[in-house]
Amino acid sequence: MLRMLTSLETIASLTADHSRRQALLEHMEWIAEVAGRTLESTQDRNRFECRLAQAFEVFNTGQLSSSHEQSITG
Repeated sequence: MLRMLTSLETIASLTADHSRRQALLEHMEWIAEVAGRTLESTQDRNRFECRLAQAFEVFNTGQLSSSHEQSITG
């Protein structure tokens, strides 16, 4: 699920069309819903919620954070 979030985050940062970004946001919300129902470990849930917050930041700003870029390359 983290990889799916990362993918949506990357795509969103490269997408200017509002309707397409909205569709990406809906997919991100679906992933969050599934994660909420299936992640049993507190550590996994906390890690996911942290990444989800970063993904929402990309949707709000349209730019990837430097920490996100480092996690992809490093």
